[in-house]
Amino acid sequence: MVRVAVRRPFSLVLGVALVAALLVASPPTPVAATPVATHDALYAAFGRVFPDPHGCFQGAPTKSPYANGDVCAGQYVQWDEAMAGLAYLEQLFPRYVQVINLREQYGDHRDFNGESFRTAGLPREDLSRDQKDLYAVKVTDTRSSTPEEDREHFVYSLSIHGIERAGLEGGIRAIEDLATWAACEHASAPATVDCAAEGASPEDPRRLLDPFDEEGRSPTAGEALGDGVMLFMLSNPDGWSRGDYRQGGVFYQRYNGNGMDLNRDWPTVGYADPAYESWSEPESRGFGRWLKFVAEERTKDGHFAGGIDLHGMVTANSLSYTLLGAGQKDYRKNAITVDTAKLMFADAEERLTWSPHVARAEDCPGPVPEPFFGQGRSTAPMCTVQWGTVWDTIEYQITGGMGDWIEHPEVGLGGVGINNEMALSHLAPNNIFEPDIVQLQIEGNKSLIYSQITGLLGEDDIAYEPGGHIAYLEDPQRVSSDGEDFVVPPDVHDLPTQRNIEGTEVTGAQGFEFEVKGIPHGFFNQGMTVQATFTNARAIGVGAGAGIIDVDLVLDYCGPAPGEELFLTHQHSHEVLLDHVVAAHGDAGEHAGDAAHAGEATDQDCTEIGRYFNQSPIYSQAGAQIEINRPQPGIYRIRQNEQRLGPTRYEVAFTRDDAIPGWSDQAPYDVSRTDFFRELNRFV
Repeated sequence: MVRVAVRRPFSLVLGVALVAALLVASPPTPVAATPVATHDALYAAFGRVFPDPHGCFQGAPTKSPYANGDVCAGQYVQWDEAMAGLAYLEQLFPRYVQVINLREQYGDHRDFNGESFRTAGLPREDLSRDQKDLYAVKVTDTRSSTPEEDREHFVYSLSIHGIERAGLEGGIRAIEDLATWAACEHASAPATVDCAAEGASPEDPRRLLDPFDEEGRSPTAGEALGDGVMLFMLSNPDGWSRGDYRQGGVFYQRYNGNGMDLNRDWPTVGYADPAYESWSEPESRGFGRWLKFVAEERTKDGHFAGGIDLHGMVTANSLSYTLLGAGQKDYRKNAITVDTAKLMFADAEERLTWSPHVARAEDCPGPVPEPFFGQGRSTAPMCTVQWGTVWDTIEYQITGGMGDWIEHPEVGLGGVGINNEMALSHLAPNNIFEPDIVQLQIEGNKSLIYSQITGLLGEDDIAYEPGGHIAYLEDPQRVSSDGEDFVVPPDVHDLPTQRNIEGTEVTGAQGFEFEVKGIPHGFFNQGMTVQATFTNARAIGVGAGAGIIDVDLVLDYCGPAPGEELFLTHQHSHEVLLDHVVAAHGDAGEHAGDAAHAGEATDQDCTEIGRYFNQSPIYSQAGAQIEINRPQPGIYRIRQNEQRLGPTRYEVAFTRDDAIPGWSDQAPYDVSRTDFFRELNRFV
């Protein structure tokens, strides 16, 4: 259905109002609600599968001259619209686009140990969860003469925070750009595609950084897809679906259905915030394991070339912050990273300054804390792009970020990892669509993606030219560790795991207790997952049962069961197995003592071993999940919580594998303070 999009005033979170000029809209233009083309007739009418917010303006003053499509998008692309549009895009360009359902294509693969490849899920009223499959979109030329393992691989994470729509809006349209331009270049586009309007043909192919690439540095789209493989991740379907206005969504959601920030959930090197456990969530674990599989099995050297985690922020003194990854880099990789950032800046200075809201570096206001709009004063226009380390730009640090994981050569993908923050995102209440701003964000994210592909596909030799006399001191002292690997007790692999435990309480105020069995009882539990699913009377959002939970879920260990002594299921290699005594316990069969309320534990008896917290009370949380490797036998307690008013269902599952896969407490290391200079010698 085609309808008129009415421009609405909008505000920033924290009550910052935009300058009135931002809200001066052109006369209402007939547009489809989003719109998305899902068949040939709609494509002919729209001119693109995913038309731009400025598609209908055809380069009018203060509108983007680079917008695609013949109609204007009037709303964010919703989840099912994206799925339908991407399926049609794959149908249009099967040579270049593959939509990958990870659950269907890899769920039974031997390398993934039954990974669900589904989201945590938003809550339903019956205490079940609306889980969605995980999807990635692969963009490459399947007919390229370059073997796929010899092509450079890239990954782009689209809106891992569901409220930060800029990544998805830009990334989905970048997919369409690349496939469309490559098809026109190779004369393989279907008749419905207007290659003349796209500015791409076999005689005059479209370069990624056109029309600003005067030196011809950037590859054509066909060259990029012939020499590269681009993987676009739809990173947070729960947070995306939460804001679907057609289903009564109040606003989009930063977190997944478990209330977890997925950009704190990646394994990285160094200090880790103890509130987070690497890959605790099905989304980050599923995407991460699959990307590692691609790196190890589908590339020649086990590494990706690079990737960007695309985010959004509210206000800043620049439209875009390019944040350089925090991995350990040698001189060459650092030089490539900086060169890529400079290329992003140069392209943005040309691509984005059609807008009155941004200006070139020499014309923007300068070092202001953030732009202020309204009340008769303004620091607008913003600068286009700033780049630097995370601390130098946004002035805070995190642990468990995906961009840092992309960067690391062992734990992650070994590529040039970049995070980006796009300003004027998640405008209150997180679902306001302002076409002028969204168009800027789309083109800003395309600039980032195309600049990185250009920089990493066309690498130059990297050399350091010292001046004068150079000397350094050799420091023979090294610091090393073999790591601390856990030892699984012998002769346990034929033992079964304990049967899963389930129970439902009227409210969270009752808490929940259960007993974990171990080797003395004839069971071997390598991992344990405790999941709570709940509703709440204060619900808002999708469905009446969408719980708004602003309290923690806490798991306590309350010691051995009555009559038993502590038995260490697993030990570090330097530890000694404790003696154990198993007292007569009535029926010592498989199910004895493992039901809910296995014992009456007191606070003095119990020690907190796991905590899962909802990081914002405004978001819909289906529940929470705590995962433990090597659980000790004994009594466990989910702590009482009087704030959880509705029914709560508990599920405790036991596995033969780690619940949190693959991470030792301490990885081995061998370092010296002068290693960097020794590495630098290779480039002098």
